[in-house]
Amino acid sequence: MRWQRVFLSAVLLGSVQSVCAVSPTGREEIHDMSLPDLEARVDEIDEELGTLARFTLRNVVGNVGWLSRPHKTVDAAEWAEVFFSEDVQIDRIVLAPVLWNDAVKGPQADGFPLVFEVIAGAAGEKEGRVVARFGAEDEVLPRVAPLVIRIPPQEAGWVRIKSLEMTPCARDGRYLFALSEIMVFSGERNVALHGEVKVSSSIGGYGADAIYKDALVDGLTPFVMDASTGNSSDALLAFMNKGVKLWFTIDLGESCAVDMISIHAADVAEFIPQISAADTGMPFRFLIQGYEKEDFSDAVPLAEFRRDSPYAAGNIITMRFPKRECRYVRFTALEPNAALKASKSHSSLSLAEMEVFAGSRNVSVGKPVLLPNVSNKHRYRVNNETSLTDGLNHFGEILPTGVWMDQLARRHDLERERPEVAAAIRIGYEKQKSLLARLSWLVALLAGGILFIILIDRIIRMRGIAKLKERIAADMHDELGANLHTIGLLSDSANASHESSEEWGALHRRIRALTEQTGQAIRRCSQFVDNAANYTSLIEDMERSVRRITGQFEHSITFEGEEHLERFNSSTRVDIYLFYKECLVNIYRHSQATKFQTSLVALPTEIVLTVSDNGKGMPEELRDGIPRSLLRRARLVRGKLLIEDDEDGGTRVTLKISNRKWWQFWKRKAKISQPVFPLPTQPETP
Repeated sequence: MRWQRVFLSAVLLGSVQSVCAVSPTGREEIHDMSLPDLEARVDEIDEELGTLARFTLRNVVGNVGWLSRPHKTVDAAEWAEVFFSEDVQIDRIVLAPVLWNDAVKGPQADGFPLVFEVIAGAAGEKEGRVVARFGAEDEVLPRVAPLVIRIPPQEAGWVRIKSLEMTPCARDGRYLFALSEIMVFSGERNVALHGEVKVSSSIGGYGADAIYKDALVDGLTPFVMDASTGNSSDALLAFMNKGVKLWFTIDLGESCAVDMISIHAADVAEFIPQISAADTGMPFRFLIQGYEKEDFSDAVPLAEFRRDSPYAAGNIITMRFPKRECRYVRFTALEPNAALKASKSHSSLSLAEMEVFAGSRNVSVGKPVLLPNVSNKHRYRVNNETSLTDGLNHFGEILPTGVWMDQLARRHDLERERPEVAAAIRIGYEKQKSLLARLSWLVALLAGGILFIILIDRIIRMRGIAKLKERIAADMHDELGANLHTIGLLSDSANASHESSEEWGALHRRIRALTEQTGQAIRRCSQFVDNAANYTSLIEDMERSVRRITGQFEHSITFEGEEHLERFNSSTRVDIYLFYKECLVNIYRHSQATKFQTSLVALPTEIVLTVSDNGKGMPEELRDGIPRSLLRRARLVRGKLLIEDDEDGGTRVTLKISNRKWWQFWKRKAKISQPVFPLPTQPETP
């Protein structure tokens, strides 16, 4: 049987440790969460904290709990054992710590063991079985809240808390084991309440009444029930003449098997500092009776309370007794308390709530409170009697003890988890900030790299274009120059063979002159290509072209704003010259004009070139088109071209060129859009 017991203990221990996690979210899990999940977790924690009971501590004289004998070593064996009236099925154990008011940290658990075991056994069983074990790795300390230990439901007649490694006492640094309360729950019923207690050792001497072993199961903790739900309620308040035994009765409405009553003291700490002792509302002695008949003829005592010392009472006085069927429950103040100032002539009574339990159910909530009729000789005054059964106290809703302990433990876990989550969020923000800085540098480097690549690509393209221009110029100079030279030689030979004919001689001399002029034109075009970047002789070249191409025509040429020409780049000026030259060639070939006019107007933002003649106008075959040569030149110079009939007859050609900035140039599309003026695509007339 022993090995079976050991096996069962191991299985239960593994199950218990899986449900006794101190923190609802482990550190590893927090570090694995994403930043949005962490922020959502903080919101969840804050929302849940708003629904949980708060840590409000008692501010009256009372018992502390149980303290073991102090030791010089941490591993001294100390234990506390609680016995139940019978074997019951238990599922939850609550350990409330003894609190020490630290001067720096505030209230802290004192003497709560660092390593301990929870052992449960049946009645008559000595060894029992380990149902839970906590160590330093569980991080139950530091804490103020009670520790809730959930275990698999099992039959037990007693529970032992055994310390394996104690913590130092705040007063003198010696090691001891201390607990304020041990609660063992079967469902929502504390089966350890007022049970038999055995401990390994106790402290005697001064203050022993405040730290005796029975305080472990008296139902009193260092906390005041301060729920976050429910409205505040004023306590029942009664004043009576000296010698009057005030009583009141709660009508349960039907017969109930009652077995426990809880009396909640009123919170009279209205001022700071207080003008009255905090326990003046609780009688020194009172009697609880139950009865079925309305005339009180079958009344029987259920429980009686006597406060022999200030350590015997607290904010919640709970009394258990054998089940008794009754419809009415009467409370009688046998020895009322008294306010400090009126203690010689008057007595007082102040209670926040009176709970009457049938099993784990409070059957007195909302039930009427009946007051006695007394003669004028014994006068009294009672206020707020309905608040005695409204289920509320000064802070809000009155919770079942198990629920209250669970909420305090849960608040401890969440308040401990929240800073860890907030720290993880701060780390996440710092990482994001660092990544953002790195990303900014990376973007800057990429942008610089892209600009550098674009610049290099443009330089390469410009060098390629320059080489192409250079090759075209060289080819044109070499090939056309050679061909023209050959033509000249052939013309010389032909002239030598026809010396007798003066007409042939003149013709050959003219051919020679034209070939030489053509060679000079080719060399000049080559120079345009090679020196376009330094081109500055637009006006001189325009005038020279007029004299050379149409020298026999009557012509006029005007220039305005010559100082603005320098605002336009050299390549634009070269393109303007070549466009103008092509206009003169078209006039010479096709217009049959006798005179023409040229106007070049340079403005800071644009150049307007106008060429008009008195010829026959646009040929019929070109009415719907523009010579390709002019169209091509207009597109190269990115200008707006307009060709129309002149008012005085002939044709007028207008070219407008804007001075685009370099950033405007990059914004333009690669393909030049159709000019504003209609540019038909009629083939060029030979």
